[in-house]
Amino acid sequence: MSRRLSSVEILLSIISSLLLICCIGLSVVSWISLTHKGAEEPLQLYGRIVITAGVEFSDELRNSSSKQFKSLAFDLQQLVSEAFIFSDLLRFYRFCQVQYFSPGSVVVTFDLWFTQLIDMKEVEQQLKAGLQITGGGALVIDINSIQITGKSVM
Repeated sequence: MSRRLSSVEILLSIISSLLLICCIGLSVVSWISLTHKGAEEPLQLYGRIVITAGVEFSDELRNSSSKQFKSLAFDLQQLVSEAFIFSDLLRFYRFCQVQYFSPGSVVVTFDLWFTQLIDMKEVEQQLKAGLQITGGGALVIDINSIQITGKSVM
């Protein structure tokens, strides 16, 4: 026994089909936009800064799980991010991550991530300029101690 579909059933079938086609189309467009060809891998640079005042080195800073390490690392990462806000590299800068602290006032070794290849000397100059503009708040940073390299700084 075959029965005819009502106009409501036909309309619902058409709407369901159109929604399915739209979903598939949006999925394809999203996939294409997320797999942008020619996109470069993020660039990782290594840096070193010496904090001359505002904090003293302690054994707590050797432990990356300690509250003092996390607090100072957060403050420094924010400071570096603020410095790049005032630089020409803002649109390429991604983030900063403190790796460890070592004695000698407080020596900070960190990673910088950028979205594309950037000259290390340019990064160093822009970071120095940005830190001079922002100051350091409670932290006094030796601007001349800033080093940016493509290899891990010891």
